[in-house]
Amino acid sequence: MRGRHSKQPASLWEVVNKNRLRQSQEKAIGQIAHEQKRPEKAEIGRADGDSVLKKAGSVLNVPAYRYVLLIAALAVIIVLLFVFHLGQRSAKQEATVEQLSPAAKVVTEVKPATREVRTFSPLQNVESDKVVPEVATPVKPSATAVKVEKSHVIVIASYNVAKDLEPVKKYFAQKGIETEIKKPKASIFYMLVTKNRYESPSKKGSDGYYALEKIKKAGAGYKAPKGYESFGGTPFQDAYGLNIVKSDLF
Repeated sequence: MRGRHSKQPASLWEVVNKNRLRQSQEKAIGQIAHEQKRPEKAEIGRADGDSVLKKAGSVLNVPAYRYVLLIAALAVIIVLLFVFHLGQRSAKQEATVEQLSPAAKVVTEVKPATREVRTFSPLQNVESDKVVPEVATPVKPSATAVKVEKSHVIVIASYNVAKDLEPVKKYFAQKGIETEIKKPKASIFYMLVTKNRYESPSKKGSDGYYALEKIKKAGAGYKAPKGYESFGGTPFQDAYGLNIVKSDLF
């Protein structure tokens, strides 16, 4: 009777199969429960958003869609205020420029004062305001200046007998050269010199230079009369200039 009513112990295989079956069932139940929760969360999120808008609308006593329009209107008002502020600033700047522009115009229109400059002349008659024509006054050279400039004579010949110089004097007179016989101070010789005064004959191009050349050329043809000194084969080539102012011989 014992073996008929007593339970036999389960084998290991049956235990493992039971555990696997139980785990698979639990896993399937868990997935189903998870999938059922996801749409509930989405619905809860939408419900929360609607509730927030409804709460905001209830606070402002306006519907939710009007709240959006109110925000847009506020944004437009802010932009208009900003534009208005910029317009005021530009208007102030233009007013400042207009206030300064008249002064600038006055400055540009003011011309510098001109002054007529008149040169002073000692020859101008102040009372009649007529200019007296200037007359050049000739400058007369002083006697000293003439002596210094024309201070030379040309010595044609010198001899201890004055009568031997007389034919020579006549000869040069015929050639257009006036001469005279002079006796220097404290000397025994007589000199035949030109009456005219010249510049230094040593200065090339001066009147004394050309006068000396003329005397030498004319003197080369001199022929002494019989009984007078001949003064050499080509006479009077040793003629020279003498500064009578510095020498003070006569």
